[in-house]
Amino acid sequence: MQRGVPTMIIYDRLWKTLAERGVSCYKLTQVYGISKSQFVRMKKNAVVKTTTVDLLCQALGCRVEDIMEYIPDPPADDD
Repeated sequence: MQRGVPTMIIYDRLWKTLAERGVSCYKLTQVYGISKSQFVRMKKNAVVKTTTVDLLCQALGCRVEDIMEYIPDPPADDD
Protein backbone atom coordinates (compact mmCIF):
# COMPACT_ATOMS: atom_id res chain seq x y z
CA MET A 1 0.00 0.00 0.00
CA GLN A 2 1.29 3.45 -0.85
CA ARG A 3 1.89 5.78 2.02
CA GLY A 4 -1.01 8.14 2.59
CA VAL A 5 -3.34 6.18 0.29
CA PRO A 6 -6.19 4.45 2.15
CA THR A 7 -6.94 0.80 1.41
CA MET A 8 -10.35 0.54 -0.22
CA ILE A 9 -10.25 -3.06 -1.45
CA ILE A 10 -9.12 -5.86 0.83
CA TYR A 11 -8.51 -9.50 -0.09
CA ASP A 12 -9.11 -11.19 3.28
CA ARG A 13 -11.97 -13.19 1.78
CA LEU A 14 -9.63 -14.71 -0.81
CA TRP A 15 -7.57 -16.52 1.82
CA LYS A 16 -10.73 -17.90 3.44
CA THR A 17 -12.09 -19.06 0.07
CA LEU A 18 -8.78 -20.75 -0.80
CA ALA A 19 -8.81 -22.59 2.53
CA GLU A 20 -12.45 -23.67 2.14
CA ARG A 21 -11.76 -25.07 -1.33
CA GLY A 22 -8.41 -26.60 -0.43
CA VAL A 23 -6.61 -24.69 -3.18
CA SER A 24 -3.09 -23.28 -2.81
CA CYS A 25 -1.52 -20.18 -4.33
CA TYR A 26 1.08 -22.54 -5.82
CA LYS A 27 -1.61 -24.45 -7.73
CA LEU A 28 -3.18 -21.24 -9.00
CA THR A 29 0.23 -20.08 -10.17
CA GLN A 30 1.12 -23.35 -11.87
CA VAL A 31 -2.24 -24.33 -13.37
CA TYR A 32 -3.86 -20.95 -14.08
CA GLY A 33 -0.76 -18.82 -14.61
CA ILE A 34 -1.60 -16.28 -11.94
CA SER A 35 1.55 -14.33 -11.19
CA LYS A 36 3.23 -14.79 -7.81
CA SER A 37 3.61 -11.02 -7.67
CA GLN A 38 -0.17 -10.63 -7.83
CA PHE A 39 -0.51 -12.81 -4.71
CA VAL A 40 2.09 -10.66 -2.95
CA ARG A 41 0.08 -7.57 -3.91
CA MET A 42 -3.16 -9.14 -2.62
CA LYS A 43 -1.50 -10.00 0.69
CA LYS A 44 -0.63 -6.30 0.99
CA ASN A 45 -4.11 -5.21 -0.20
CA ALA A 46 -2.41 -3.36 -3.05
CA VAL A 47 -3.66 -2.73 -6.59
CA VAL A 48 -4.33 -5.98 -8.50
CA LYS A 49 -5.09 -6.46 -12.18
CA THR A 50 -8.74 -7.12 -13.03
CA THR A 51 -7.59 -10.00 -15.23
CA THR A 52 -6.21 -11.62 -12.07
CA VAL A 53 -9.55 -11.20 -10.30
CA ASP A 54 -11.26 -12.75 -13.33
CA LEU A 55 -8.86 -15.73 -13.35
CA LEU A 56 -9.34 -16.27 -9.62
CA CYS A 57 -13.12 -16.31 -9.98
CA GLN A 58 -12.89 -18.80 -12.84
CA ALA A 59 -10.37 -21.04 -11.07
CA LEU A 60 -12.24 -21.07 -7.76
CA GLY A 61 -15.74 -21.13 -9.23
CA CYS A 62 -16.70 -18.15 -7.13
CA ARG A 63 -17.92 -14.56 -7.29
CA VAL A 64 -15.91 -11.40 -6.78
CA GLU A 65 -17.50 -11.02 -3.34
CA ASP A 66 -15.86 -14.31 -2.33
CA ILE A 67 -12.35 -12.96 -2.85
CA MET A 68 -12.45 -9.23 -2.19
CA GLU A 69 -14.32 -6.63 -0.19
CA TYR A 70 -14.82 -2.90 -0.61
CA ILE A 71 -14.16 -0.85 2.50
CA PRO A 72 -15.29 2.78 2.19
CA ASP A 73 -13.03 5.56 3.39
CA PRO A 74 -13.88 6.91 6.82
CA PRO A 75 -15.65 10.26 6.77
CA ALA A 76 -13.33 13.24 6.59
CA ASP A 77 -12.94 15.31 9.73
CA ASP A 78 -14.62 18.68 9.36
CA ASP A 79 -12.18 20.97 11.12
